[in-house]
Amino acid sequence: MTEFDAILQKNIDAMIKNMIVFVSVLIILGIVFAVGLIFVTKKLRTESMNNQDYERLKKRKRTLIFSIALIVFAMVVIPLGSVQQITHLKHDIEHQQYICAEVDYSYSRNGKGEDLVTITRDGEIIYVDFPKGWSEEDFPRGEFHGTAWYSEESNILLSFTADNG
Repeated sequence: MTEFDAILQKNIDAMIKNMIVFVSVLIILGIVFAVGLIFVTKKLRTESMNNQDYERLKKRKRTLIFSIALIVFAMVVIPLGSVQQITHLKHDIEHQQYICAEVDYSYSRNGKGEDLVTITRDGEIIYVDFPKGWSEEDFPRGEFHGTAWYSEESNILLSFTADNG
């Protein structure tokens, strides 16, 4: 396994871990809301109450059903997005799809405080992501010209060396 393979594998492992934690939290929330729905439904069936209380419980029931539907939707969509990213990472590793190029490199923060990293190769702007576990020493902040290594499908910046001068 090459150094670049190890970097991308670290990204895969982190994504899987994050996905497991996120889905676990969604499952717990789903269980809590399902139990709440069971209690509300049981109360609606068994207890006699005034019209105002009945409408309040009906509204709570609709809210719980909507919340459960959103949780189920998130449990499907989030892993699908992660699986697609993991597939790109694995494809880069299996086919050794690493590109080395002379580029103009730009690393800054946008107005929201998010890292924005681009490399410009032959006039084409490529948005890249930093690998998991990167540090400030690995990638300089600012604009430089130099040599970059990045993965082709997943667009993970693997290495950058600025030209001297």
